[in-house]
Amino acid sequence: MLELLSTHKALKAPRFDCVNALCDEAHVSVPYLKPVLQLFNKETLKPEADYSEFTNTIKATFKNRNIKADKAEAVES
Repeated sequence: MLELLSTHKALKAPRFDCVNALCDEAHVSVPYLKPVLQLFNKETLKPEADYSEFTNTIKATFKNRNIKADKAEAVES
């Protein structure tokens, strides 16, 4: 149970920060969103020693899915 709380805490705050950053804008476009997502991938989803292995595994899974989506989008363009 403690691992789930740790994971929830690790993923909750950055998500709200990202949403709040986007909500401050009157008009959000794709060019604005891409740097926010890149920052999310580089900073928020990086493994940290303070978090459990379970939390870091979930972060790695999200990061890998985002990378795959970016590659798929690049191929389609």
